[in-house]
Amino acid sequence: MVSAVSAPPPIRNTLPPASAEVLEQLKRLLSSPVLRESHQLQAFLEFIVLETLEGRSGTLKEYVLGCSVFGRKPDYDPRLDGIVRVQATALRKRLERYYLDEGALDPVIIELPRGGYAPRFRYAALPPAPAAVSVPLPLIALAPRASAPSWRGFVFSFLSGLLVAAAVWFVLSKPAVAPPPAPFAASHAKPSDFPELWAPFFEAGARNVVAYGVQSSQYTGVGEVEGTHLMSNFFASQAVPVQVTNAQTLGPIDLGERNLVVVSSLRFQTLLRDMRLPAAFEFLPRVPETIRNLKPQAGESAEYVFRTGAGVSTSYALVSVWQGVAPSRRIVHIGGVHTWATQAATEFLLQPDDLKKIALEFEKDRRTGARGPTSPFFQILLRVEGRGNQPHRVEYVTHHYTY
Repeated sequence: MVSAVSAPPPIRNTLPPASAEVLEQLKRLLSSPVLRESHQLQAFLEFIVLETLEGRSGTLKEYVLGCSVFGRKPDYDPRLDGIVRVQATALRKRLERYYLDEGALDPVIIELPRGGYAPRFRYAALPPAPAAVSVPLPLIALAPRASAPSWRGFVFSFLSGLLVAAAVWFVLSKPAVAPPPAPFAASHAKPSDFPELWAPFFEAGARNVVAYGVQSSQYTGVGEVEGTHLMSNFFASQAVPVQVTNAQTLGPIDLGERNLVVVSSLRFQTLLRDMRLPAAFEFLPRVPETIRNLKPQAGESAEYVFRTGAGVSTSYALVSVWQGVAPSRRIVHIGGVHTWATQAATEFLLQPDDLKKIALEFEKDRRTGARGPTSPFFQILLRVEGRGNQPHRVEYVTHHYTY
């Protein structure tokens, strides 16, 4: 006799993954080898995923993507420039390769169906339950019925079962011990570590706004979100109230007597660009991305260019301090060439040792006058090294006064 049992089909969860699960999967993809060397594809994937999670998948048209992701100008014509179609094809192939290899066991799948630019999120199929192996069942002669077990064996089995059940109940009913929350390292920074930057924000009665930067379709990067969170925690650690908002909802008339911190990509800073604030550096959104030094001094480069290779990427960020709408107020912009550079620059500004290093550079200017007249308004250039879309090291490069 042969008992044959067919293998059950894979189990599939038909419910869509939660947003938090999709974002976790997005982080895996952005840091994977198949994407981390292509910053255009990283930006493309991040944009369409975040837009879809925000319920704006219907706006993911070729023209919008060309302008928002690939830096095309408003007169961009998708019929003449196929950048979006070409990059979408490349992204689909990279995603397919990822899930065939490195991501084969990932719980969530992010895919880009053909014929559109809105991604689809689903759970991966779970492996089927182990199937019973077909085994021949031998014909066995019936043996005489064994005698009933003794009462001692019954009691022993009963007590063993009780002990096992008690152990299982103890483990399952024991409350899980949550790991202690990670300390907020930046909370140790104080305004006095670098008063040139922070003093106006901590004056008695000062009203402060922290805004995350976006562009016209409400897109912001993961690093900008992390940076905004860090900045609001910094003010909270000093018991200073702060309003957190979307920079796109603000205009000069809304600032008035307020201080403003904007945490955004150098690509997206509409409010500040419209205010035509003076600058010593200029961001060029070309490939590779570049920051141009408009006032190079001895020993400084005229251009600082994004570079990648051997698993290490070198990006840049700018910290800009301008006069606010009211003369006694301040506007601070923290922006990176890439989203992870924005996050790194924010962390750098909130670390006491790093703040003190920059303060020493400004003290040199006052003592030596090598840069000419000093000013409370300036820009600081930072170099950021990263691996797999994560910042690893931040260095001060130079600073210039803008007024």
